[in-house]
Order: sequence, then C-alpha cells, then structure tokens
Amino acid sequence: MIDLLETLCVQITLKCNLACTHCRAASSPKTSVDIDLPLVKKFLYAIKAIGLKHVSISGGEPGIDKRIGEFSNWLISEGFYLTITTNGTTQLLSRLKSSNVHPSTRLRINVSIDGAKDIHNNIRGNANFEKIIVEASKIKSWLNWIGVNTVVTPTVKNSLPELVPYIKSLGAERWALITPMPRGRFKGDGSSPSEILQMTVDAKAMIQDLGFNGKVVIYNFIGTPHTSILVDVNGLIRVTGLSDKDDIVIGELKNFSLDKFSKSVEQYKKAKEQKCFNWKSWENDQIPTMPSLKFQSAED
Repeated sequence: MIDLLETLCVQITLKCNLACTHCRAASSPKTSVDIDLPLVKKFLYAIKAIGLKHVSISGGEPGIDKRIGEFSNWLISEGFYLTITTNGTTQLLSRLKSSNVHPSTRLRINVSIDGAKDIHNNIRGNANFEKIIVEASKIKSWLNWIGVNTVVTPTVKNSLPELVPYIKSLGAERWALITPMPRGRFKGDGSSPSEILQMTVDAKAMIQDLGFNGKVVIYNFIGTPHTSILVDVNGLIRVTGLSDKDDIVIGELKNFSLDKFSKSVEQYKKAKEQKCFNWKSWENDQIPTMPSLKFQSAED
C-alpha cells in the first residue's frame, strides 16, 4: 500500500433542514440530491490501496439522511476513521444508535455552532441554540467526545465572550475556527482575505484567554484553498478551491479507475509541494488564484 491520500470528504446529501447564510454547499430544505452510496463505497474500498484512512462526512445535513447509520457502520467496519459534521438539530444521534453504531475511538462528531444564541439563530434561521447545546451534550455523553465548528465573522467574533462558557460546559475537546469563503450561498461581506484571517487568529486568542482549555485549530480555507478532496453528491471527485468555479475535477465515481485517480492525486500533491496554488496571495489582499497545472481528468 502507498500513502497518497489519507483523508477524503464525502458529501452524503444536499438536503438540509436549515438554510444558513454562509453555507458552502447552498443547502436548504429545497435541495434533495443524495450521493450514490454503493458507488461511493466501492470507490472508498478501492482507494484504501493508496492510503485512505479517514473519511469526513458532510452535507447538506448528514442527520437527515436515513442511510447515515448504515454508512457509518460500514466505514468503521472497514477500518476507516470517521468524522461527521452536523448542525445539531436533526436525528443524527438516534439514527446512529438505531443502526447499532457503537461509541468508538474511530468516530468523531462535530457540531456547528456559529456564535452566541441570537447571532447563531440569525445565521441559521430556525435553528434553536438551546436545542443544539442539549443535542451536543447528548453526543458528548454517548461518544465521550465532541467537537465544535465555528465560521468566524465579525458578529460571531464579538459574541465569543457569551459563547465560550457554553462550549466549556460541553467539555468540547476541539474547537475548529473556519474562515468564511465565497462558496455556495456566502458571497463575502466586504472583508479582505488578510482581514478575515487576522479576525480568525484574534478569535482563537480570545477563546483561549476566556479559558477554553481544549484544542483550538484554524481552518484557513480563504488563504489555503485546494487543500482537500471532496466527493460531491453528483459523484464528481473535486479538489475544492476558493469558490465553486475554482474546483478542479480529478475523477468521477461512474468512470473510476484506481490508476488514473492515483496519477491525479500524485499531480495534486506535486502541485502543492511546488506551490502552484497561490496560497499566500491573501498577504497582499488578493484572492488566491488557480494553478496553471492541468490535471488529468477521468476521461484522459
């Protein structure tokens, strides 16, 4: 086995019970596309041969998909580490339990919480902040682990003094601060890339100063795009860019070839090593650009 690709993101569904203002997938109650699970299982099983160890499931909202329990069981039984990100307002935990998914060190669940009560509910529409905190507590009690994801905006940052006590009370092990990016429904708020990154760095310092003792990490997607590979609900395998139009398609589930996909991943890793992706452009308040490298497509 060769170690080309350790982590892969899978968009299990576009369906969501919310329509968050910053949603990267533009999901809402009106979207209804689901991934072809047999095809994605076949793909994931095949790329174990090139080192895949960790699968991160997103949406949409994974807790809406009735297949989430069975899929999670399959992933864990195949030896994968699994992360599920949820908005905390659906039946995710009950679906996992009803499918006999057992607490495991191979499973991690992150709950998205974007600011204190009023800020969070404004961003996420009909989301009930207290309900999410209760659900996150249940996940923590069941799994003995809970993570929090927060997309950092100026209003979210300003609400941290009110939010941090809630996250501390959950006993969260990890808090991921995510830079907003112009994908899906979010089109930007006028802040420059460097301003966004500095705001996120400041938010991390605030959280630590306010006594959160868990691990705080920053996902700087606006400064370092093209750092993750996603299988979308339509079966396209994408290196995700800053915006939707910047994505680089490197394969397709329907026409998957391990050899061709491996070559595409090798090209992708080489591009990162050679800094073909303009990751540092935020330093000059510029939007990161596409690489000139042409990737091999599934049809080549």
